[in-house]
Amino acid sequence: MVGPLFPAYPRLVRADGFRFDPPGFAVTPGIAWALARAFGPVEVAVDPGDPDAAVEMAEQLGLAARIASRMPGERLAAEVGDEGAARLRTARARAAASGMLVLEAACEVAEVAGAAGIGVAWLKFAGLAALGLPVVGRRGVGDLDLLVAPEAAGRLVEALLAAGFRSAGGVAYEHHLAGLRSPAGTLVEIHTRLPGVRVREGRSATFGDLVEAGLLEASREALAPGWVPGREVMRGHLLVHALAQHGLAPAGYPGSRVIGDLSELGPPENGDRHHFPPEGADSASAAREMEPVPIFLSCDLSRREIAAAEGLAAALGRGEIPESGDARRLLDHLLGGALDGRYREGLKLSFGRGEPSDLPGWRQRLAWLRRALFPSAVEIAGIYGEPKGAAHLLLLRVWRPVDLVGRTVRAFVARLRR
Repeated sequence: MVGPLFPAYPRLVRADGFRFDPPGFAVTPGIAWALARAFGPVEVAVDPGDPDAAVEMAEQLGLAARIASRMPGERLAAEVGDEGAARLRTARARAAASGMLVLEAACEVAEVAGAAGIGVAWLKFAGLAALGLPVVGRRGVGDLDLLVAPEAAGRLVEALLAAGFRSAGGVAYEHHLAGLRSPAGTLVEIHTRLPGVRVREGRSATFGDLVEAGLLEASREALAPGWVPGREVMRGHLLVHALAQHGLAPAGYPGSRVIGDLSELGPPENGDRHHFPPEGADSASAAREMEPVPIFLSCDLSRREIAAAEGLAAALGRGEIPESGDARRLLDHLLGGALDGRYREGLKLSFGRGEPSDLPGWRQRLAWLRRALFPSAVEIAGIYGEPKGAAHLLLLRVWRPVDLVGRTVRAFVARLRR
């Protein structure tokens, strides 16, 4: 599944690779209704089967707000009853409230960044809104993501802290700084690069790379003034985030969200715009073949994975559920990740596999192993809760390797049982 594309990245996914190998997952009438109402034609009648089960599936799949935002209220009430329709509308209201909080935080960040002369490009939810897409109230959102030039990131943090933002107590990663909290409590993640999305050879794209390649455009969202990556770069970023960064850890990010985001973005422009250097090509020849810089997707996803996600979004948009092929495998993975605890537990054996990184393979594996076995105090608190003093923290540090062995055994047993 894994092999070289560029010499500097020995663990990138091969063009024909597919990292998901789920068992078949039965599509019940409730699941079929939730998928049809979230993505399919609004005017087509759909039988939910058991209305309560259908609403429950919509909530578990993270589609309740999207369904309520797409469907007329009287149609929902006719299909799942007044109580079921009210539950879906409540999910939409909560999504709208969280979305507006994120956009208000974007407005505050933009004001501070503008005063400091720092360019900002909005990502994920804020980026979709900045592209003028109707995402407020349609999808959940937990934080504000933005991209700045690496050399400006520290200055932006200092300016935000001076403006009343505060540390969120998290940790820094290869592609973003430790999080901040806005005055209203919204988590803000400042990215210095788009992991796995490559414009220039040898590194994930930076703000400057996107500027030089002409891949930024002005924001259309008044609450998030500034810049936003164009649709094809945004598509790549969302796919890498959902499938490569969180695809094997579905408990941390609802997999159905990326299908909704692809639906909002629409089909890729001008057909297949995802460019991969040929297998075995050296980086110099690959760079020559990719000039002038194309709008692209990451080398960290395979052609099959990209095609599966786009094919699944297209099929669900037509009101169809794929019966076979990679699109169906991806659907089974998304359903299993949301609805099957044993499948989620078994996936923990695959953590760290094929995730996007600019580090050489050995350094990436070493960093992953360090975080797994010897987490920082902040990471310990995220795993086990805040330690009750220095002695408790030491005990948790000693316990962590033993606990990790136990978790691995449980994941192995869960995979065997599943």
